[in-house]
Amino acid sequence: MKLKKISIFFLTFFYIFQLISVPIFANTNKTSSSIKDLHGKATLLMDTSSGRVLYEKNGYEALPMASTTKIMTCIYTLEH
Repeated sequence: MKLKKISIFFLTFFYIFQLISVPIFANTNKTSSSIKDLHGKATLLMDTSSGRVLYEKNGYEALPMASTTKIMTCIYTLEH
């Protein structure tokens, strides 16, 4: 019974999340100089339908994988 309640909760959560999520589109009215104001170390803007890279910043620089590192730290912590 508890597993069923948890399953229903997560299914409801993901359904509501899908309803309130909004796609993000590039604003073509801004000048290209506004792209250079980004604060990240590396940036990628890609057209997902064609796979074409529209803009990249430090795309070939070797940087640590921050998200993967966080996920692996969490997995390691949970296992030990």
